[in-house]
Amino acid sequence: MQSILDDIYYGRYQRKFVPTPQYQEASEAMAQDWDEARETIGWERVDQLWRSLMAVAALEGADDFREGFRLGAALMLEALGER
Repeated sequence: MQSILDDIYYGRYQRKFVPTPQYQEASEAMAQDWDEARETIGWERVDQLWRSLMAVAALEGADDFREGFRLGAALMLEALGER
Protein backbone atom coordinates (compact mmCIF):
# COMPACT_ATOMS: atom_id res chain seq x y z
CA MET A 1 0.00 0.00 0.00
CA GLN A 2 1.36 3.37 -1.01
CA SER A 3 1.60 6.20 1.51
CA ILE A 4 -0.82 9.10 1.08
CA LEU A 5 1.92 11.38 2.43
CA ASP A 6 4.29 10.19 -0.30
CA ASP A 7 1.60 10.75 -2.91
CA ILE A 8 1.01 14.31 -1.68
CA TYR A 9 4.73 15.07 -1.40
CA TYR A 10 5.61 13.75 -4.87
CA GLY A 11 2.57 15.34 -6.51
CA ARG A 12 0.85 12.05 -7.31
CA TYR A 13 -2.27 12.68 -5.25
CA GLN A 14 -5.35 13.23 -7.39
CA ARG A 15 -8.67 14.30 -5.96
CA LYS A 16 -11.44 11.98 -7.03
CA PHE A 17 -14.43 14.11 -7.95
CA VAL A 18 -17.64 12.48 -9.10
CA PRO A 19 -20.28 15.06 -10.08
CA THR A 20 -23.68 14.46 -8.54
CA PRO A 21 -26.90 15.17 -10.43
CA GLN A 22 -27.33 18.28 -8.25
CA TYR A 23 -23.86 19.48 -9.22
CA GLN A 24 -24.61 18.91 -12.91
CA GLU A 25 -27.87 20.83 -12.64
CA ALA A 26 -26.25 23.76 -10.80
CA SER A 27 -23.36 23.82 -13.29
CA GLU A 28 -25.70 23.95 -16.27
CA ALA A 29 -27.76 26.73 -14.66
CA MET A 30 -24.59 28.71 -13.99
CA ALA A 31 -23.48 28.34 -17.61
CA GLN A 32 -26.82 29.71 -18.79
CA ASP A 33 -26.54 32.64 -16.37
CA TRP A 34 -23.04 33.49 -17.63
CA ASP A 35 -24.24 33.35 -21.25
CA GLU A 36 -27.07 35.76 -20.43
CA ALA A 37 -24.67 38.07 -18.58
CA ARG A 38 -22.33 38.15 -21.59
CA GLU A 39 -25.20 39.16 -23.83
CA THR A 40 -26.23 41.89 -21.39
CA ILE A 41 -22.94 43.48 -20.31
CA GLY A 42 -20.46 42.12 -22.84
CA TRP A 43 -17.69 39.55 -22.97
CA GLU A 44 -14.92 41.77 -21.63
CA ARG A 45 -16.76 42.77 -18.44
CA VAL A 46 -18.02 39.23 -17.77
CA ASP A 47 -14.56 37.78 -18.30
CA GLN A 48 -13.06 40.30 -15.87
CA LEU A 49 -15.75 39.42 -13.33
CA TRP A 50 -15.00 35.70 -13.83
CA ARG A 51 -11.26 36.25 -13.25
CA SER A 52 -12.03 38.17 -10.06
CA LEU A 53 -14.36 35.45 -8.81
CA MET A 54 -11.80 32.74 -9.55
CA ALA A 55 -9.07 34.65 -7.68
CA VAL A 56 -11.31 34.88 -4.62
CA ALA A 57 -12.38 31.22 -4.94
CA ALA A 58 -8.74 30.09 -5.11
CA LEU A 59 -7.92 31.96 -1.90
CA GLU A 60 -11.02 30.59 -0.16
CA GLY A 61 -10.24 27.07 -1.37
CA ALA A 62 -6.71 27.22 0.00
CA ASP A 63 -7.99 28.49 3.34
CA ASP A 64 -10.67 25.77 3.45
CA PHE A 65 -8.00 23.14 2.73
CA ARG A 66 -5.77 24.41 5.53
CA GLU A 67 -8.65 24.53 8.00
CA GLY A 68 -9.82 21.04 7.00
CA PHE A 69 -6.32 19.68 7.43
CA ARG A 70 -6.02 21.29 10.87
CA LEU A 71 -9.41 19.91 11.88
CA GLY A 72 -8.46 16.41 10.73
CA ALA A 73 -5.18 16.56 12.63
CA ALA A 74 -6.93 17.83 15.77
CA LEU A 75 -9.48 15.01 15.53
CA MET A 76 -6.71 12.42 15.22
CA LEU A 77 -4.82 13.86 18.19
CA GLU A 78 -7.95 13.87 20.31
CA ALA A 79 -8.83 10.32 19.26
CA LEU A 80 -5.34 9.20 20.28
CA GLY A 81 -5.64 11.00 23.62
CA GLU A 82 -2.90 13.47 22.75
CA ARG A 83 -5.00 16.56 23.23
